[in-house]
Amino acid sequence: MDKKVIRKKMIKKRQGLSMLEYNDKSCSIITRLRNHPFYKEAKTIGIYVSFNKEVDTYSYLDLLCQEKQVCIPKTKGKEMDFFVYDKNNLEENQYGILETKDSQKIKKENIDLLVIPLVAYHDSGYRVGYGGGYYDRYLKDYKGHTIGLAFEFQKIEEIDFEEFDQKVELVIHENN
Repeated sequence: MDKKVIRKKMIKKRQGLSMLEYNDKSCSIITRLRNHPFYKEAKTIGIYVSFNKEVDTYSYLDLLCQEKQVCIPKTKGKEMDFFVYDKNNLEENQYGILETKDSQKIKKENIDLLVIPLVAYHDSGYRVGYGGGYYDRYLKDYKGHTIGLAFEFQKIEEIDFEEFDQKVELVIHENN
């Protein structure tokens, strides 16, 4: 199935979640993340700031900051880097995603775990994102652990991947 078709279908399904379902499923996924050995062993995590009914990370960032050093992505042109999360220093980027305005950049080699948003995923670890390639470029030489967060219904049976597509080590959803 074409990635554009998959994106449209999955985003529509996410939008169809009631707020109660969305909050319950997101809470379950974040709990599973916090109990995973990759998370427990990490000192510094890079995590996306949720938008457009992605698995909710935004509501949990302050909690995660009590446990870890947390950094969030910021895009510039075609590149993405991670900066220390500061809830009082956020602004929307060109896509409507919250990023830090000014913060300390964290070197890639100092991030132990990257938590990645998914539009769709396959058991192989390949994922469908929004199509900008930001995570694929960042992951190309990343050496730490990677976890994708998604709702179980975002799993697909077939995926066409390209040579530049990067896999995640595992996907956490509300039922695994």
